[in-house]
Amino acid sequence: MDVVQEITGLTFTLTGTEPYTRKDGRETSLTIWKSNCKKCGREFEIRATANANPNESKAFRVIHCQQHRLTQAQITARWRKAIQRKRRSKNKAASGN
Repeated sequence: MDVVQEITGLTFTLTGTEPYTRKDGRETSLTIWKSNCKKCGREFEIRATANANPNESKAFRVIHCQQHRLTQAQITARWRKAIQRKRRSKNKAASGN
């Protein structure tokens, strides 16, 4: 029986596990999940700790394949633009325009 999680509008299917060595040297395992890109439908994989809560783990926030993921620079630029828009709207409201 497949383990399936519905998160962020996507279906993630558990496909396996793999061993992992943490930075502190302890051995653990990662779960491997598959889903489909929200933009193009291409299958992609994520890895999460074996005891990760899918509703809280950052790994399950991935909704796009590698080709359609934003870079950190793109994320930062969008964040800065959103902050600027908020400041402009606050300034307009304060000036009464």
